[in-house]
Amino acid sequence: LCVCYSGQCLMSSLIGGRSGNRGRCAQPCRKRYSLMEDDHILVRNKYLISPKDLNTIENLGDIVKAGVTSLKIEGRMKDPEYVAVVVSLYRKAIDSFYSTGKVQITEEDLHNLKQIFNRGFTKGFIFNASSKDFINHEKNNNAGVKCGRVVSVKGNKVRLKLDLPLNIGDGIYFAQANLGLTVTNLKKENDLIILEVSSPVSLHDEVYKTKDVLLEASVKDLELPKLPINGKLELFIGSRAKLTFVDDLNNKVTVISDFVVEPSINQTLDKERIKTQIGKLGNTPFVLKDLEIDGDDHIFVVMSGLNELRRKAVEALIKLRETYHQRENTFKYEYREVNKSTTNQELELAVYCETIDQYLAAKTCGVKRIYVDEDIIDLIHDDVYLVKRRINHEDKALPDRKIIVSDLGALYRSLNNHEEVVTNYNLNVVNSETINYLLTKNLSRITLSPELNELAYKNLRYSDKTKLEVIIYGNQEVMVTKYCLFNSLNGCRMCPRKNTKRYYLVDELNERFPVKMDKACKMHIYNSKNLVLAKEVLKLKEYGYRKFRVNLTFEDYQESLKVIKAYQSLIYDDDIRLIEDIINKYKENNNYTRGYFNRTIM
Repeated sequence: LCVCYSGQCLMSSLIGGRSGNRGRCAQPCRKRYSLMEDDHILVRNKYLISPKDLNTIENLGDIVKAGVTSLKIEGRMKDPEYVAVVVSLYRKAIDSFYSTGKVQITEEDLHNLKQIFNRGFTKGFIFNASSKDFINHEKNNNAGVKCGRVVSVKGNKVRLKLDLPLNIGDGIYFAQANLGLTVTNLKKENDLIILEVSSPVSLHDEVYKTKDVLLEASVKDLELPKLPINGKLELFIGSRAKLTFVDDLNNKVTVISDFVVEPSINQTLDKERIKTQIGKLGNTPFVLKDLEIDGDDHIFVVMSGLNELRRKAVEALIKLRETYHQRENTFKYEYREVNKSTTNQELELAVYCETIDQYLAAKTCGVKRIYVDEDIIDLIHDDVYLVKRRINHEDKALPDRKIIVSDLGALYRSLNNHEEVVTNYNLNVVNSETINYLLTKNLSRITLSPELNELAYKNLRYSDKTKLEVIIYGNQEVMVTKYCLFNSLNGCRMCPRKNTKRYYLVDELNERFPVKMDKACKMHIYNSKNLVLAKEVLKLKEYGYRKFRVNLTFEDYQESLKVIKAYQSLIYDDDIRLIEDIINKYKENNNYTRGYFNRTIM
């Protein structure tokens, strides 16, 4: 279960270069963090943003009744045994609901679901789980199932009183000692068992079973379903043999033998023997449903030749099935060249503001294009752009004003209803296909993804860059979540909106990730380093980009003035001195980044 809203997490990407949007998340949410209030540690070294595992098996009836027709089960980085147990139990629960109107699962089913892997279970926000029930602060990996406790310790020998049976090969975990081991020997003593351990454990320590070899063995023996195929074998004297396989999707392959079919004087064609030979598909994903044999009667065929023919046909069919599932590009936009005069249109700096002080600084500097966060928009009556929250649950019309949308839902609702619509970086625009598609919606401007590097900016196959905006400064938001860290720890008494203190998540490298809450009670986590592009902006101008944005988040009035003036000098006058002063200040605290500009994303 992800703690962040899907498609809105840049934490793995900006910290380590592995993009969750490209399926390569390094799961930084599973690491330990401390919570800091200004310079004071409130909570030390806990799993503060590591969710429990989602388990809705008992609620599948409600999910089906709600109209859901497809379920997704996450099995990333899990063993095949995990997939087998979880999928089979959910399949059983769904089938029982459709046949009886009730989800019918046993205590043993629930136990097996917990035993195969769990970090603790939550029903998730779909069933109104609280933030306290959503996160496991103590453990980020398999919690197992409690199976007993330590009743005596003598040297390296430990006596356990068991609630569940143990077997050789099981994995167990001593909670207080933080010790995990595989059971390699078992001695029974009345109703106790004796184990040898490699590290000290404590009396009364609770013991958890993290691996059940009997459960895993029960699913390893499951027979995997095979795909039915039909075949046709052609055997004519003087010709090479032909074998055709056709699968259930009408994928068809034909292969030709290396040998030539020869006549036989003494024997006729044994069709049953040949069918048996071609049907020996072994460890392949196929099973032969039917084989048509066409050819002469009195022939001689070497069985090893038929085996090779079968092998070639299987390989060809597998390869064809792989290409069958490749996606076709349905976008047929043409790359449009534009006149040089168009690419030299007026440069423009936009400024995004989250506070009134930042807005006043932008006005003081004469910024013509100001983006204002939804939390403060009601305090401003000038002609500015409203930046809609990226997560919206309200079913009401959007305000009739210039608007920046951060999700596809808001984009859809804003079409044809607003004088000007801009898409925010949260739509993850990284290529010309997306740009071309979005511009068919009559957007005035598109903000590019922060995951682009210099090569991507340079090679972007959309030559009219006047409608593209690049973020060149700001605390980059890495995560937004419905889960509230503060509520999970101490109710709402610690809410950052109720005081002027600054809060941070601090990792093992002592990097500080600012945390804040918005008016809709969504938690926002920001990168530990500020994005500051300087000479890179000059390169972007060379590549044809003309629209740039500064994102102000935590800056006060004076800081906002300095940043805006520095970028006005850089963009309009190619003067890099003021922005280099800002960079030097950040360098003192190792507190700035160029983002992806000089990096490669994975």
